Amino acid sequence: MRSHKPLTFKLATEAEEFEQIHRLNYRTFVEEIPQHQPNEDGRLVDRFHDENTYLICLCENRLVGMLAVRDRRPFSLDLKLPNLDEYLPPAKSICEIRLLAVEPGFRTGRVFRGLALELARYAVIIEQHYGRPMDIEWGKDGQDGRLYILQARPETVKSQGEGKVEHRYKLKGHST
Repeated sequence: MRSHKPLTFKLATEAEEFEQIHRLNYRTFVEEIPQHQPNEDGRLVDRFHDENTYLICLCENRLVGMLAVRDRRPFSLDLKLPNLDEYLPPAKSICEIRLLAVEPGFRTGRVFRGLALELARYAVIIEQHYGRPMDIEWGKDGQDGRLYILQARPETVKSQGEGKVEHRYKLKGHST
């Protein structure tokens, strides 16, 4: 079902949005990709639900996509890749994009692109304000579920590399 209705991208904050996330997770990670056992509820609550921040895509009031972000270790890769820290930038606050689920009829790239852009939008606003790349630390409020910026510092790791050239690329267009 390809829809040309307007899509809304936002952080999940309402009880009904979280309920729709659990049901989409069930359809995706139990029925479609059998990673979990079926249950009578038709709901799958992520084991890190209370620590996740969810970026969601709504078509009218129906959830059609979600991206779960978490900033606490252990990450999924900690359990799969020994010495994960050797692959990560030193002294950085990082987060993990844990889950991505999109309704089959909306898997045209439009929903994923919107979710990724919504996540990047927060970082771009800060970098534009300071006029330079920034190392941004995020936090999720345990009561209201909103994502907050805890601090932002000038990015320094990239600037310490000698003889390295920064390349910037700009997309000429986008998919439909």
